[in-house]
Amino acid sequence: MAVNRSFTDYVYSRFYNKFYLAIEGFIEENLDNLDLRLRKVRNIGEVNC
Repeated sequence: MAVNRSFTDYVYSRFYNKFYLAIEGFIEENLDNLDLRLRKVRNIGEVNC
C-alpha cells in the first residue's frame, strides 16, 4: 500500500546524505572564500536585545 508523504520528506529521506556530503565538501574547499563567522557556544548566560 502506498504511503502519502510530502515531497520534502521524500527528498530528505532519499538525498539527505548526498546533500550533506556535497555541502560539506564545498565548504571545506571554499572555506577561505566564504564569509562564515563560526563560533562554538558552550553556555548562554543572558540575551541582550
